[in-house]
Amino acid sequence: VLTKPIRYPDLVQCLERVLLPGPDPETGKETVNPDEASDKNMSGDDDLVAHVPSSAPIDVKALQEVFFDDIEVIGHLVSGFVESGQTLMADLLEGIEENNLVTIHMKAHSLKGGALNIMARGLAASAERLEKMARLRQAQGLKEQYENVLREWNAVCVWWLNQN
Repeated sequence: VLTKPIRYPDLVQCLERVLLPGPDPETGKETVNPDEASDKNMSGDDDLVAHVPSSAPIDVKALQEVFFDDIEVIGHLVSGFVESGQTLMADLLEGIEENNLVTIHMKAHSLKGGALNIMARGLAASAERLEKMARLRQAQGLKEQYENVLREWNAVCVWWLNQN
């Protein structure tokens, strides 16, 4: 079972169950023939990390380790996060403007999880602080913490736009 954030050992175990020949130990069903599995993008091509500063908002090297240098998968993951994150950020702003702590908590939690999946640790940490404030009903400082989340979000988006 994989949970967020994705951890390398858990991913390896899951992939071994799927890709190695023989029956799955949990289900007893035959798994996919590894010869049929794609080796696409497993060549170590690291175009995505070329000239990435250490202060980049996404830890691309960690993503490459987790996803075995599959640049296409990483690109889809980050792109999907940026697309869905726009709605989360709009919902967060609405929650802030309405002082709706339930909405803030839920949307910050979702943003944190997505950020962890793409190794955007700064954004995840800011979202986690906002989530905790809402959960603890600490209305004072919510707007300021939202601004921190927004700064981290913008850094991720600008970085992603520069990659394309």
